[in-house]
Amino acid sequence: MVDTVIKNLDTEEKRRTDTGGDFDPIRLGRAHANLRPYGFVSALWEKMGETIIDVVLGQEAVRDLPGAGQAWVVLTACLVDQLRAETTSKPTASHQQEYEAASLAAQKLLLMRSHIQQRNQQEDQNYPQNSTSSPPKPRHSLCNCHLEKWLTSTFILAITATWLITIWCIDRKVVSILWGLLLVLPCWLFQCLNQSNSKHTEPLVSIGSRKSTPDRAVVMDRMGGRTVEVGMEGGRGSARGSQGSINRPATPSNGIMG
Repeated sequence: MVDTVIKNLDTEEKRRTDTGGDFDPIRLGRAHANLRPYGFVSALWEKMGETIIDVVLGQEAVRDLPGAGQAWVVLTACLVDQLRAETTSKPTASHQQEYEAASLAAQKLLLMRSHIQQRNQQEDQNYPQNSTSSPPKPRHSLCNCHLEKWLTSTFILAITATWLITIWCIDRKVVSILWGLLLVLPCWLFQCLNQSNSKHTEPLVSIGSRKSTPDRAVVMDRMGGRTVEVGMEGGRGSARGSQGSINRPATPSNGIMG
């Protein structure tokens, strides 16, 4: 800063070396122009210069030096001139437009959150809430149940066939009784499968213990075993899929299906 002041004290234009460099008044002024929208004007820079002079001249070490006051006045004046340098380009950013855009986005987000809160309250009244003390147990799909039943039946039949072959080699009288049991066994297994099918006929989408939040709506496809979270960030919607528990029903009335 002192070097810049010394250069600016030289009145001859040819001997000045600060033009076009890092201490060029135009360049410094352009850098400080970003503070203008916040209320920093030239009057504030002048007031700052006066404050610097008052503080410096109040020091005893400076007060006793001959010509110290005049030197500090010149230095502060040069500093203020650097800060008040005019700019060649004015800032073009419209702060009013940015403020209006941010306000509009905030209003949209608040409106969406209030709408989701009302919808959650309505769903709480229509559907009972399950206990949240323990996590929900995983439920298998119908295809998995059929596969497990058929594997069990095949395993039992294989063991029975091996047993019959072993007894055939030992005593042929017992084979007649075992063949009768073997004919009854498939009928019993078929009846068990029909009962299991009737127990697992339930809707693919149901309600769980979790609840939708103002910025997240959750739907789960039970057949696929996946959860889809629909969130709103900054007034915009986003979707995300994951494995988890069921959170809320998906019906055309609540705007989630489709």
